[in-house]
This record gives sequence, C-alpha cells and structure tokens, in this order.
Amino acid sequence: MSSEPIKYRYGDELLTKLEIIRRASLAAEGLSPETKKFYLDMTKQAFTTDNMKNKLQSIFLPSFGVAFLVGIIVLSLLNPFPSMFQSATLWVALSLAAAACAALIPGFVEFRLRGLVRAGGAIAIFCIMYFEVPAIASKIGSQAPQHINIFMAQAHSATLQKLSPDFELNSHRSITSTVTGLINQYYGTNWRDRDFTFYRKSDGKIYSTESCSDLTEYDVLAVPNSLEKGYKNKRDAYISMNAKASR
Repeated sequence: MSSEPIKYRYGDELLTKLEIIRRASLAAEGLSPETKKFYLDMTKQAFTTDNMKNKLQSIFLPSFGVAFLVGIIVLSLLNPFPSMFQSATLWVALSLAAAACAALIPGFVEFRLRGLVRAGGAIAIFCIMYFEVPAIASKIGSQAPQHINIFMAQAHSATLQKLSPDFELNSHRSITSTVTGLINQYYGTNWRDRDFTFYRKSDGKIYSTESCSDLTEYDVLAVPNSLEKGYKNKRDAYISMNAKASR
C-alpha cells in the first residue's frame, strides 16, 4: 500500500512538493531566464534542506543518543565509582543522549527554571535531565560527606595525632593509597603506601587491597613501618598504639 505524499504549507494551503514547484513555475512566468532559474533553484533547495533536516532528526540524532547511552553504560561498568569531575562529565553526556533520543518522541514538553530558563522539545528533555534529575536522585539516595579519623603515629616521638579530613566514600581507590594521600596533604610529605601499616582501630584488622567503598568503620590507625621495628610484631604494635589513641 503506497503512503500518501507529504504535504507542505504553502500560504494558506497544504500542497505536495510537485504542486508547490508547479505554482512556483507559474509565479516565475514573465521573469528573465536568469531570475526564473534562480527562483526555481531556491524553491527546490528549500526541499533539499528540509529533507536533510528530516534525515538528521530521524537517523543521526537517535543513533547519537543510543551510542552515547551504550558508551555511558560501559563506562559505568568499568568505573563504578567515578570522581566528581568524571560524574559531572558523564551526566552532561547522558543529558545530551536523552535529548537526542527524545527528538523523535511525539508530543511537546516545556521546561521552566525559576523564570530564568524556558525550553521546549528535546532541549527541555536536556534541561530536565541536567537540572532536575540530580536533585531528585540526591533526595532519594543522598549520603552526607563522610569524614575519616586517621590516628597517625609519629615516628620521631611515638605519639599519636588525630586527623579528620573529608573522605570520598564511593571511591574505587584503595584505602591504603587514599589514606596515604590524605596524610601527605596534611604533612606535605611524600610517603608511599608501603611506608605504613593501616589498622582498623576497633579490632586491628590490617587494610591491604580493600577499596574505600568497602569501609564500614572510619577510624584508621596509621603506623609507620619504621616505628613497628621497636615491637615484637604487628599485633603488638597495634595494641600499644591503639591504647595511646584511646586515651
């Protein structure tokens, strides 16, 4: 079954492409050959531009949106705990992908933001994704910024100093490298992970390859390995240092 030809608005009428070109030819009668040719070429060019626009909306935009969505899903699986900068970048890409996929969905959506931003169509979908969804998600599953308590043993005096820096809970980095970095930021040093033994303060568990997202307690005892040489073993060092931290 053949589909009905597409009609375009021409003045107050709806006409097919051939009818519009015929009308344009009649309207161009009496013009010079050069002017007539230019007039008819511009009329045909209008349909070419419209066809390119339709192809852009029907082929490129959905393909762009699907490709971006697949890419974001793959990245989220490879890196389930992105940094704040990575999360912001991915969210912009996800908003663009959602707008591209929504370009072909029938209907109209209007978005208004505090009287400053007003948008419709695919741009409205982008604005909703970018401005509104993160706020809703944060209310549903938000988690307050976490602090970690690092009880740092001083190698030169065998005393303890308590540090309470901000801690990125949902990080894929190891606990040892993260805590070492926090210590270096505070003291301005260049220690490495292997320069310390990190204990869970409550029971003396030694952290090794666990990631920050595995933490369930936020009190960490950091003992320089050079200081442990004065004790019989690591357990003895932990008991002694933990007793000082609990005072």
